[in-house]
Amino acid sequence: CQPWDSISKTGGVLALIVGRTLYLEADIDVSGLGFAGAPGSSGIGECVFTNESDNNHDSYPLSWNNAGLKGEGVAIHDFTGTLLYPNHAKGQGRNFSGGGGGNGRYSGGGGGSNRGKGGDGGLEKYIPGQCGDDPRDGGFGGMSFILTIVQNGIFAGGGGGASTQAAGSTASAGGNGGGIVIIIADTIDAKNHYIRASGMTALNAASDAGAGGGGAGGSVAVSFQNLASPVGIESKGGNGGSNPAGFGRGGGGGGG
Repeated sequence: CQPWDSISKTGGVLALIVGRTLYLEADIDVSGLGFAGAPGSSGIGECVFTNESDNNHDSYPLSWNNAGLKGEGVAIHDFTGTLLYPNHAKGQGRNFSGGGGGNGRYSGGGGGSNRGKGGDGGLEKYIPGQCGDDPRDGGFGGMSFILTIVQNGIFAGGGGGASTQAAGSTASAGGNGGGIVIIIADTIDAKNHYIRASGMTALNAASDAGAGGGGAGGSVAVSFQNLASPVGIESKGGNGGSNPAGFGRGGGGGGG
């Protein structure tokens, strides 16, 4: 299917109703076609201790220059009804299923989520004698849908959050989440093929930059009377990226 498009609100879903037998001659694969991971952005690289404003570090507007962007998720408003973008576009707070952005000196982005929770991003770059000797504030991983009022829904995987980069460095984007597959058939003859809806792994960051979080696995809903041959179903979360210098790793995406 076409990837999810947040502007047109289309894509990311492959749905089939088959009156008799569905034969698979190849894998069905919507991996990475769900909610978008956040891109890396330029930042001033000051530690949280000296630069962040006093709002729990969860949310900053698009203009804030010391936090990464959040990954895309199912939520588009805050609890007051205000659109999350652009006034809540950055910061470590999760976007329900979208991973939070890394704050401060290149901390990592959080992983996206679905039924499985996303992993938190790694800590910011530590320089002895700075940041109050307390490096912190990687992006939070997206929250699990389990035990929420929407736990029985069918959702695309949340996108991974991202971090910031200094001039000449590269912050990796968060991974896209997996899409949605819905199949209704009398019989499925899969011929040992797979239905895949996994999240994407984030690339690694380079130099003074944090890495993105992994995308979460999407959703696969299948209804059938008979299974003529085995079918594999995969909806894994992608890995978060890393930085060879050891700081700012991205959190892993949750399972679908």
